[in-house]
Amino acid sequence: MGLVACLVALVAFVTPSMVSALPRHSAPTLVKTHDGWVRGVAVAEADKFLGIPYAAPPTGERRWRPPAAPASWQGVRKATTDAPACAQPAGGLLPGESSAAEDCLYLSVYRPAHVAGKRLPVLFWIHGGGYGSGAGRLYDGSALAAKNDAIVVSINYRVNAFGFLALESLDDEQGNSGNYGFLDQLAALRWVNKNIAAFGGDPRRVTIDGQSAGAFSVCNMLAAPAAKGLFSAAIMQSGGTCPTASKASYEAGMKAIVKEAGCPDSDAKAQLACMRHKSVAELIEAMEKAPLTESWSPVVGGNALPTEPLEAVKSGRWNKVPVLMGTTRDEARAMLHFIGQSFPQTEEAYQEVIRSFFGDQADKILEEYPAADYTDPAYATAAVLTDSGTPGGLGGCGQLAAADVFAAHTDTYFYELYDPNAPPLTDPPAPKGFQMGSAHSADLAYVFQDGFAQQAAPFTQSQRALSDKIMRYWANFARQGSPNRHGEAVWPKYRGGGNGIVQLSPGNVSVMPDYEAEHHCSFWRSLEGA
Repeated sequence: MGLVACLVALVAFVTPSMVSALPRHSAPTLVKTHDGWVRGVAVAEADKFLGIPYAAPPTGERRWRPPAAPASWQGVRKATTDAPACAQPAGGLLPGESSAAEDCLYLSVYRPAHVAGKRLPVLFWIHGGGYGSGAGRLYDGSALAAKNDAIVVSINYRVNAFGFLALESLDDEQGNSGNYGFLDQLAALRWVNKNIAAFGGDPRRVTIDGQSAGAFSVCNMLAAPAAKGLFSAAIMQSGGTCPTASKASYEAGMKAIVKEAGCPDSDAKAQLACMRHKSVAELIEAMEKAPLTESWSPVVGGNALPTEPLEAVKSGRWNKVPVLMGTTRDEARAMLHFIGQSFPQTEEAYQEVIRSFFGDQADKILEEYPAADYTDPAYATAAVLTDSGTPGGLGGCGQLAAADVFAAHTDTYFYELYDPNAPPLTDPPAPKGFQMGSAHSADLAYVFQDGFAQQAAPFTQSQRALSDKIMRYWANFARQGSPNRHGEAVWPKYRGGGNGIVQLSPGNVSVMPDYEAEHHCSFWRSLEGA
């Protein structure tokens, strides 16, 4: 048989289905992971690999167990569609949308279009949402990756009761209970260390980054023995205060969920069997009915998180890496919606809120923050909650105190985002006439330029320039443990005591001389011993 005839016969033998099943090693969006081949999608200057499993589905008997390894697959897995959000009620970070998906432990990888032969720094993103809601798909890392020669990984993890239910009946041999979502994050980080080189990433330069509860999670990883050696730097956006919970403080709320689900309280084995057999809808309904007194949170104790993170740092028993952390100027303006306050706000309502949060110290606070100093008492309420770091320790002086702890033990960089006209977000919606300013989550639009799903308005030219600068700072930090690079405004190390804080604003990146005065930190310190 001649050469031409042989080729014709060969082409006739190879069917279309066989061609699609065979990996094309030259295809730019075809990558072999340890579990199998994945094919992503090319967009503009980036490649996206969406919905890759990093753990087995935590369903059935795997509900409320540590994540297990994912199953491998044959052929090529399409990685072109976002994974569903983990099970959660409507609202939260998914306005008007709920999710019933327990099969949700997936991650997405974003990389520059041309990575052949490169070993790029990795930004490992953990979403916020109060440990109760959120999803990795809200954060498209294409621009961050493509513009800065970096790899971005965004993950899902179990949230609310599915990720953080703490019950005695769930205690394992190591005393772990209530930390399933945190264990998911660790499993995803191990997956990255094992697989990211195949995507052009450097497993020796993985920076963990998160915002709000995602930043709390980053802080927890700094204290987690199981995370040792898995990352080289840490970024905490609006969450460096590292709050956690104890099982004792959680107990009443967790038992209330069990009761609302109609499961027994006295028999641990029967209780667990009952809870594992409830549908997602039944458990979400129980969560919504239960009178929770504590926010969702990982639980300190057991081998997953043996020590409060800041205490671990102070004692030297932590995963020591460089830290970049910061806050937004007007953090708590986004919180008024969640504490039932409206705009405009009356002075009487302002006083009532302050008294409800601060009790006997309210009179001193109202004197320090007179309503007459603000265009509306709602802004006074937000200023008090921001500066005090109440609730959640998200801003102002609470962040500064945490930064002082880190600065005493490692290279630390501290920032405040200040843009009075930051793009509004779809959630929470701003009341008509209310200026959100640089509220909680305002930084996300700047870090994920055009990739944050809740950005409700486009950037101005100066805001886009600031976004470019912030992305470069983040990528520089992932690359070398410092945000500085030749040609950028110098970002000094934070030395403690308010010295060396960088303000990130459109048209201006500079060291702040007055962070403590801006947030009344001397006043708040005076109340600590009162």
